[in-house]
Amino acid sequence: MANRDMAGTVAISFDAAGKLSRYRNMAGQSNITVNKLADWLYRAKITIDHTKIDSDLTDFVDTVVLDSGNFDFTKARSDGYDIRFTSDDGNTLLSYERVSHDNVGETAEYHIRIHSVSSSTDTIYYMYYGNAGAADGADPTAVWDANFVMVQHMNDSPDTSHIADSTANNNDGTKKGANEPVEAAGKIGKAQDFDGSNDNINLGHPASLDPGTGSFAISGWFNTSSTGSETNIISTYDPTGVRFYIEKYSNESIQFYIYDGTHYSGLTPAGWNVSDGNWHYFTLVCDKDNLKFKAALDGGAFIESTYDAFNIVFTADLYIGQWAGGYRWDGLLDEIRFSNTARSAAWNKAEYNAGNGTLHTMADDSVNIVRMLKLYAVRNMTGSSNTVFDALLTMYAIRRLTGKSDTVFDAMLAMYAIRSLGGQADIEFTPYLYLGIDGDSGLVTRY
Repeated sequence: MANRDMAGTVAISFDAAGKLSRYRNMAGQSNITVNKLADWLYRAKITIDHTKIDSDLTDFVDTVVLDSGNFDFTKARSDGYDIRFTSDDGNTLLSYERVSHDNVGETAEYHIRIHSVSSSTDTIYYMYYGNAGAADGADPTAVWDANFVMVQHMNDSPDTSHIADSTANNNDGTKKGANEPVEAAGKIGKAQDFDGSNDNINLGHPASLDPGTGSFAISGWFNTSSTGSETNIISTYDPTGVRFYIEKYSNESIQFYIYDGTHYSGLTPAGWNVSDGNWHYFTLVCDKDNLKFKAALDGGAFIESTYDAFNIVFTADLYIGQWAGGYRWDGLLDEIRFSNTARSAAWNKAEYNAGNGTLHTMADDSVNIVRMLKLYAVRNMTGSSNTVFDALLTMYAIRRLTGKSDTVFDAMLAMYAIRSLGGQADIEFTPYLYLGIDGDSGLVTRY
């Protein structure tokens, strides 16, 4: 594809695929890279509130829940395949997991890996949508880094007898039976509803869940109104070895206990009173570097105790919803996560707010999208021969990428009709030109 430089005013260059890769602005100071998502019609600006971030976070996973109040499902594919997330430059793609996208029920759940979240300034990223021809861009295992050893969103997957781990470790769970427990509306998308009688989910005891002598963290959401009895969220029990549980204690608080066959530690925070029929978020951290056993509720401050050095290798199966064949959970459980690191207080607070829907705000930002205009080689009027011609194209940039000013410029594009080697027909080609778009108004330039 030929390039034309009009006395240095507009420099146009194409990549190997024939797409316009750069053009030079009117003043000639700098090149601007074309947005790789320019075929997408809409985008939303997502702003993480830095006041909810107590210290800078790396590879944090934000949660975006869509509904009819914050998203127009008619503007995206019914399967959500056209959803994309980018960093604040609007161009660098972010890894994301799509747990669900229901355009009929108008609900969707996405988890997005943010490489850096600042505690001093708001962190901006974008969600793009509105491309009927887009392929699926989700990549779940790329979202959860090596510090996550299990992430259970607690929706049925792949059927009503199982739940699926989103990490690469495949620490999936098997229910007692189909719909035991049963999928229900959760804090984030779907959850599992345990009947307090015989429901449980068996996680086995895979090596990837063994903390060994290292640090670890466990977190999740729960909702119960059951009072007066001990009921377990997650546990393992070996009468001659490791015993571990996180449970609602009889005083309506949450109790944490661990024993490796030699050493034990536990916490029973006073005054939590969680049997109120509301959603609560727990975090348990074993910090081996400081020999601290920590627990927090609803993103609050950690309560701590000291412990002796553990060596935790699970020899019996881990269960969600019971302990030692009893003490069965009565209520809802959602978003259970295991990590092989001691999560910080800042991480705990941010993760609570992400799940609670209070970490970020989202606003339509489609006015600042740019779109590509496709041009096609044209056969000459007689249809008998190839023609080399120049087309003068006036392009109106409605907004620059910064969104701060309007610009009008002309670009001269040299287009060449190409005949196939056999001379039988013209070959169509599709270079792209950079155009602005004003919301839903479409292209404002014709040629």
